[in-house]
Amino acid sequence: MAMRIKATDLYVLTECNRQVYLDYHGDPADRVPLAPYYTWLIARGLDFEQQVIASLGVSPLDFPTDDLDAGFQQTLALMRQGIALIYQGVLIHGNLVGQPDLLQRVPGASRFGPYFYRPIDVKSASRAERGHRLQVMAYIALLEAIQGARPDGALWLRPPVGEESAEGDHVEEIVKFDERLYQEALEQVLALAAGREPLPFVSSVCNQCAWQEVCRPIAERQQDVSLIPGLRRATWDELHARGLGTLRAVAGLPREVLLNVRGIGEKTADFIRLQAQALVNGQVIQIAPPPLRPADPAIFFDVESLPGEGLFYLMGTLIRQAGRDSFACDLARQPEDEGAMWQSFLTRMDALAGPVYHYGVYERTAVRRLADKHSDGGRAGALLDRMIDLERALRDSVVLPLSGYSLKEVGPWLGFEWTGQTGSADEAMIEYLGWLDDGDPAHLSHILRYNEDDCRATAAVYDWLLSLAPNDL
Repeated sequence: MAMRIKATDLYVLTECNRQVYLDYHGDPADRVPLAPYYTWLIARGLDFEQQVIASLGVSPLDFPTDDLDAGFQQTLALMRQGIALIYQGVLIHGNLVGQPDLLQRVPGASRFGPYFYRPIDVKSASRAERGHRLQVMAYIALLEAIQGARPDGALWLRPPVGEESAEGDHVEEIVKFDERLYQEALEQVLALAAGREPLPFVSSVCNQCAWQEVCRPIAERQQDVSLIPGLRRATWDELHARGLGTLRAVAGLPREVLLNVRGIGEKTADFIRLQAQALVNGQVIQIAPPPLRPADPAIFFDVESLPGEGLFYLMGTLIRQAGRDSFACDLARQPEDEGAMWQSFLTRMDALAGPVYHYGVYERTAVRRLADKHSDGGRAGALLDRMIDLERALRDSVVLPLSGYSLKEVGPWLGFEWTGQTGSADEAMIEYLGWLDDGDPAHLSHILRYNEDDCRATAAVYDWLLSLAPNDL
């Protein structure tokens, strides 16, 4: 039997073309387990799907999971009978197979009679992505070939947080077939499944991939230009097309050559060249004095949240005053405590003088969202005026020999270590979910230790930048 490609490959393609290739040609022994948070996201998606399906009162087909042809024959039989809703049916045509969550009978003409079927996929996301739409387009193409009528498809999405009205509630987005977009994606998937191996492109998506330990070592061995943090894939493609796909090649380029690459402006050209030089030479390049001065008191601020739930649950601060550091925080022990946590945090900030340092844009985003959600915009505005982003200050001042500027990359490079059981925001999310599930206070202890370390790592960045700043600033 010829190799079959899957409708889900079109979704994976939008995340990473190399992942599609490795799913067909990689050694399964090289896969690594997904991080607990991503495992939870998958489980959350399945839970949402089950809530929606339970509200409809339908049951899945009964066939061996490794016999999709049997599933297809069952699906065809139900379609011929005109069953109103088919759950987890199987569609096969040529070398393409798909398993939409639902097939819904709608009025119209088809090979089956005065009706045809449209595909529906249930997603726990609140906003559809291009990959979701392409996956549904694959179902549309399959159905057109099988029933002789092209339907529209649909995505049933989770309502935005706070807008749910009942369990199983969903928001529908219609998906129309885009012939050009679909055919382009399908041709890429077919080529990858047939054995066309793409080069690794290192990006933040790699952290979510089971093949991450296969691709990054290759990129590092080849000194691929994708090791430059934040490099856009389109820029990477063009650099490779011009024979400029390595760090060393880019590091030695005149600025004017980079400016001729589509999508690269003056600021980006300077960054790409300097970042490549820093990585090749393993040295810091200082480009400007850090715009900081010693502050007493100084406050280092870090937020923990469940982004998928729209919930902020911890606002921690390290307060440095008269040479001493002390950690304090405001915690929402339950989701409904978020508003009280926010008010307590604002009161605590009102009582403290001095600048509020944070690393990255997320803390400013958190303050704005909490102000929108729970009011006190005036006090939030005053707080925002005091906030200073140390990541911005760092990137405006130096180029580091690192392939990323996250706190978890910069902190260890400076010699800072996270010493608790919880070492990442994803792990902290799992701890908080565990707390909500079983009430074990150890979960909260782990989160608080982690958040304090984040604040201390932020302070370490501040101290290092001050060591580079001129004394008379």
